Amino acid sequence: MRRTQHTSKMVRTTRWRKISSRKIYSCQYLDLFQDKVINPLGKKVNYYYIQKRPFVAIIPQDEKGNIYFVRQYRYTLKRYTWEIPMGCKEDKESYLAAAKREMAEEACLTARKWTKIGTEFVTSTAYPQHFWIYLAEDLHPLNKEADPAEIDKVQKFTPAEIEKMILKNQILGASILASLYKYDLYKKSLPR
Repeated sequence: MRRTQHTSKMVRTTRWRKISSRKIYSCQYLDLFQDKVINPLGKKVNYYYIQKRPFVAIIPQDEKGNIYFVRQYRYTLKRYTWEIPMGCKEDKESYLAAAKREMAEEACLTARKWTKIGTEFVTSTAYPQHFWIYLAEDLHPLNKEADPAEIDKVQKFTPAEIEKMILKNQILGASILASLYKYDLYKKSLPR
């Protein structure tokens, strides 16, 4: 049996080597792949992973530091959740254009100032969907309503309220929590 040695030094390992890849399922939302690979131990194995389109996550912050959230019913969870505006990027659309479109569609807001504050992956394993995080400031309401089949309510919350909502599982989802964390780190990095 091979033992793992724990050390503070980075251990260099043999890389995974792809022999072949095939798409085994596809629909408008995702593609499922099966790769035949040789793992770092030299063993041939099948590796399955899902590819989805990249998406954007938007932190709409008002002049007082409050953040707008949208409330949506999530069928798979069988409940309503509070989320920041998010959505997939269209094929020929820039990430910034996608962020502007998604915030307008979901939160019925537009912004004069946009800042990219980071990128992230949903997970680093079998579901490596990439997303871009934007801060939207100098907000202005649009004269429209969100699609009621998608968005139930739009509401802003203070940072203290957001922390409580996270602890009460009213705000869920790794991509939302990662976006809020990157936003917090971004704010802390600004000169005071």
